[in-house]
Amino acid sequence: MKSRCLFDGIINENLSILVGYFRSGLYGEVLHRYLGLKHWKFGLSGSAITFCLKSCVALGSLEFGRGVHVDSLKVNLNSDCFVGSSLIRLYSEYGKLEDAYKVFDEITKKDLVAYTSMITAYAHSGNSCAYGAFRIACTMQEQGLHPNRVTLVSLLQAAAKLGLLQEGSAIHGYAVRRGIGLFDEIFETTLLDMYHKCGGVGMAATLLAR
Repeated sequence: MKSRCLFDGIINENLSILVGYFRSGLYGEVLHRYLGLKHWKFGLSGSAITFCLKSCVALGSLEFGRGVHVDSLKVNLNSDCFVGSSLIRLYSEYGKLEDAYKVFDEITKKDLVAYTSMITAYAHSGNSCAYGAFRIACTMQEQGLHPNRVTLVSLLQAAAKLGLLQEGSAIHGYAVRRGIGLFDEIFETTLLDMYHKCGGVGMAATLLAR
């Protein structure tokens, strides 16, 4: 029992150091610490992998991130929501939407974070792939999960890129009914941008006049 407590303490200490590096913006140190954990096969947890992947995104290290993806497969953490969401973010940053969707598909118990990550990945794509954001949103709601502010912002961005005024207005209505995004600068700016790009000049003027 004593040795187990000592073992857990060492793992928690290593994770705390890794998280500390990440929060201080020392992303290279995060990767270095991660390699140490991997070398010693010690404390390679979902949290360690998640923060390493986030550091890869910050550093633009796609290839390192691919290696971390392989590591997650080896320890059966690829189906973890937080690990999966971080992988989706990594791949989508480089336009690798097929890879991102494969990761999303492997997540066994998808939560709001996982769905929103995939919706955001599609919404930020610069082509017709943005339609995928609405497809994923429909599936999410069929599973009984409700969009939050981040989800709706991404859907509004997708609507703006595709010029979908009807869908954008529907998202606006949903937000009003749910009380989402009230007095939120990011949400209101994205909403205004959507109406401008989709030809809803009257509604955009109304929002500006509030």
